[in-house]
Amino acid sequence: MTPVLDVKDLRISFAQDGATVEAVRGVSFQVGRGETVALVGESGSGKSVTALSTVSLLGDSATVEGSITYEGKQMVGASEAALQKVRGNDISFIFQEPMTSLNPLHTLEKQLTESIALHQGIQGKAARARVLELLTRVGIRDPESRLSAYPHQLSGGQRQRVMIAMALANGPDLLIADEPTTALDVTIQAQILELLADLKRAEGMSLLFITHDLTIVRQIADRVCVMQNGEIVETGPTAEIFANPQHPYTQKLLGAEPTGQADPVPAGAREVVRTEDLRIWFPIKQGFMRRTVGHVKAVNAASLSVHEGETLGIVGESGSGKTTLALAIMRLISSEGPIWFEGADIQGRSAGQLRDLRQHMQIVFQDPYGSLSPRMTVEQIVAEGLGVHGVEKGRNRREMVAEMLTEVGLRPEMMHRYPHEFSGGQRQRIAIARAMILRPRLLVLDEPTSALDMTVQVQIVDLLRDLQRKYHLTYLFISHDLRVVHAMSHRVMVMKQGDVMEAGTVEEVFGAPKSDYTRTLMAAAFGPDYMAEPA
Repeated sequence: MTPVLDVKDLRISFAQDGATVEAVRGVSFQVGRGETVALVGESGSGKSVTALSTVSLLGDSATVEGSITYEGKQMVGASEAALQKVRGNDISFIFQEPMTSLNPLHTLEKQLTESIALHQGIQGKAARARVLELLTRVGIRDPESRLSAYPHQLSGGQRQRVMIAMALANGPDLLIADEPTTALDVTIQAQILELLADLKRAEGMSLLFITHDLTIVRQIADRVCVMQNGEIVETGPTAEIFANPQHPYTQKLLGAEPTGQADPVPAGAREVVRTEDLRIWFPIKQGFMRRTVGHVKAVNAASLSVHEGETLGIVGESGSGKTTLALAIMRLISSEGPIWFEGADIQGRSAGQLRDLRQHMQIVFQDPYGSLSPRMTVEQIVAEGLGVHGVEKGRNRREMVAEMLTEVGLRPEMMHRYPHEFSGGQRQRIAIARAMILRPRLLVLDEPTSALDMTVQVQIVDLLRDLQRKYHLTYLFISHDLRVVHAMSHRVMVMKQGDVMEAGTVEEVFGAPKSDYTRTLMAAAFGPDYMAEPA
């Protein structure tokens, strides 16, 4: 039987600053009818470039050699007219970040009907009916009420479902999903994977699934192709690859999961931060007089206590209040209820009084590229806080930056470079160095590993544990990745829609979760066979 997609000896290079950069080198694989093939590897391995080349979406700087056939028809060197017939009709894409793929200025109805009209010539009521059918099939509740919504008015999971609806609009034979679940909560991720599997069975589609997360591959793929540095280093049936990986890189990927646990908290460790019934409600104002007509209840009655050298993992889905709670503790947003930091209630302090306190409470964000100024060198970024707080004035700042870069695993000579010259993991190390150079006592880590490859996640977790051990740091570790939370935390707090569902030691919460919601999170993260019973 002729495969739906047949790639042979694919070579892709890019012209860059007068030089040629090889991105893909001699890649060959097939996707059979009704089959799911996973293309696995770390960032920069060539996965996405390979996928985009299937319908010539790489741009003018790319040179593509070799053979790519869809249903026996050659795609390399095909005319634009021939490619247009295949794109969106026969081969459709789902991308990692729907907010960059959906037009923020158009409603969902306009974007979906536009695709249907372009490829099928269906317009008016018929197009609207088709849109409603698609949204229903991908699990959008009450789709008619969503037609006039804009992308920013949807959650991440809803936006990804809309992207899937757009990809399915014209009944493709091959669906290419490029990291479609990376930015989603574990429960939403599980729903999207289940949806894709159901749709594939119902439609008889083939699926090329691109990811760096091997736990997903085990759930969805029939076969796996492992890519490293532009080459496929190992391929085979999923069960075989997981049971008996042959290539060292495949073995490395399969072993790239945060393991171990945080060092025990020293007996008698002093309390660093505590809250009691902390409430964060945002007023909803309407009318000319801007009267308060209600509240967005972001956090309700959150109580916590964290000691020196301890990590509190705060878990929950997007919108649960995790980050809002942390920002309130750092007095970056308003809240009600006492907040004690090192024994003093800081809730009523003015901005001027808080200025000195900022040195001791630092934060590392999820997206290091977004939080690092592209116009500043690494030296300027890391040293910026020293200028603001006047720390250790007698010391040479460059020496302090060099020392801190070494501490986080970077070379001091890198300090003259700019953020765009670093990988995602290196940028996160720079963000950690910026926070650590002030020698804080409390460090808030807001999803610090979620945008990183699995092997890099392990490195960052090891780094954070080493820094905590050396400096007796107190961490608030915010994440939806329960594997990382388990490896990092001493205690865990589970949040849902502003409420604390349960809290306890890692052993208590992971071993015997009390709430149904926590068990749902565990099942989504560790698989449906997760059988923890309530205490």
